[in-house]
Amino acid sequence: MTDETGGWRKGPNGGESLTLRKRLYFILESPRDHDPLNRIVDIALVLLIALNVGAVILETVENIGGAYTELFFAFELFSVFIFTVEYGLRVWVSAEKPQPTPTGSVTVRTRYMLSPLALIDLLAIAPFYLATFIGIDLRFMRVFRLLRILKLTRHSAALSLVGSVLYAERRALTASVTVMLVLLVFTSGLMYFAERAAQPEAFASIPHAMW
Repeated sequence: MTDETGGWRKGPNGGESLTLRKRLYFILESPRDHDPLNRIVDIALVLLIALNVGAVILETVENIGGAYTELFFAFELFSVFIFTVEYGLRVWVSAEKPQPTPTGSVTVRTRYMLSPLALIDLLAIAPFYLATFIGIDLRFMRVFRLLRILKLTRHSAALSLVGSVLYAERRALTASVTVMLVLLVFTSGLMYFAERAAQPEAFASIPHAMW
């Protein structure tokens, strides 16, 4: 017999036993003291993320990138497979997350997919699929593969805290960025009109003045 989320079943002796989804939820999402495999998975994913960032950096070195193209591509295929499976499993087990009020699994999963951490997980694999199925230049997409480093926020308490602070102060930060952009455009415009005659190469346009 299962509960509303399908996470628990009656065992053969009448006790409750974990379903596969509930066990995976503990492994992927719960604090480490709930399941010893959680730490193993954490370490493995952190290592894979670090290797991915290192691979992207090394690919830009002409001698290394040219000599090991096939190896880098094979590692990319492996990484995308692991990250895709991870993303799919996290979406699937998100229905096990305790909710303050009863909510349908589709709603819970949709809410999870729109969360910052889930969007970061999606960004970690999106460049590969965009390059494969849409034909976007893979070399251009390399820079977006560096976004995989943001996945570390899931595995680091300190980085998670920074993310929480940024989210809590998003309105103030948005206002600050807006003011900075306004000042940048205004001062660049002033410099363009004041200096374009004296320094036409340096102030050929407002974007040049911004730079």
